[in-house]
Amino acid sequence: MPNQYVINVTISNGAISCDLNGGNLHIARGDTITWNGGSAFKLAFHPFPTNNKGNRQWPFDEQEPTGAQKQVKGTRTRGGGVEYWKYTITDSSGTLVLDPIIIVDK
Repeated sequence: MPNQYVINVTISNGAISCDLNGGNLHIARGDTITWNGGSAFKLAFHPFPTNNKGNRQWPFDEQEPTGAQKQVKGTRTRGGGVEYWKYTITDSSGTLVLDPIIIVDK
């Protein structure tokens, strides 16, 4: 049975923080991640070996949100093998940044 993870995103005092291991996760295919924030935030994902802004890619089955959101949900069911995803969480203005990682096992 798939697991459900909730990451609470806090933007306060000029910094972004996440509970649940700082936003770093090791999940299985079919697991669901929900990011919740008291303030709107943006997520951007990059495959780990090509971790740069030019190789941005949304890895989840759900449609990529447009703009800043207070809640984002993602489920990864496609693909094969172990995958590593670096992602950034930014505040709605884009000035504050946090860089966790997600590992997807087969």
